[in-house]
Amino acid sequence: MKTLLFRSSVGWIPFSLKGLAIGIGIFIPFYMIIWTAFYLYFRFQVKILNEGIDKRRD
Repeated sequence: MKTLLFRSSVGWIPFSLKGLAIGIGIFIPFYMIIWTAFYLYFRFQVKILNEGIDKRRD
């Protein structure tokens, strides 16, 4: 709770309903970008591991 009050007192995000909406509006796109990057990275890693397993089976 102190950090929320600190952010509000510093003026990063206004402490109001509009400020909450702005904070969520900033957070969600960044979260989606980071999540997508991790998803694509690990998907690529799984593809490499599966190809290695397939080569060992042959």
